Amino acid sequence: PVQLPSGDLRFFYGEQFTFEEGIPLVLVQSDPDGQDWTPVRPEKFHPADALWAEDGSVLLIRTYTGEYGSADRSAQIVLVRMDESPLQVLLEAENIQQMEWGP
Repeated sequence: PVQLPSGDLRFFYGEQFTFEEGIPLVLVQSDPDGQDWTPVRPEKFHPADALWAEDGSVLLIRTYTGEYGSADRSAQIVLVRMDESPLQVLLEAENIQQMEWGP
C-alpha cells in the first residue's frame, strides 16, 4: 500500500480464489482509516511485486506471463498510471527480481 499526501490509501484487494486465476486483485483507494473503498483501475492484477511513486501517481508491477511452472513463463514490468492511461509493458524477461527506484 501507499499513503497519498492527502492521507488516503491505495492498495490491492482481492477476495475470490480460483485454481485457474489464483487471486485476481483490484487496485482501490480508501480514506485514511481504510473505509470507503473506490476502485482506481478497472483491470485485475496478479502482482508479484509492486513499487509505488512517493505521491502514488505511478506504480510499477512485476507480474508473470504463462502457466505457473511452465518453461515459457517470464516476468513483466508493467507501468500503471493512476490517470486511466493504458497499461504499458516496459520490460519482459526471465529473471526480473527485487525492483527498486534508482538514485
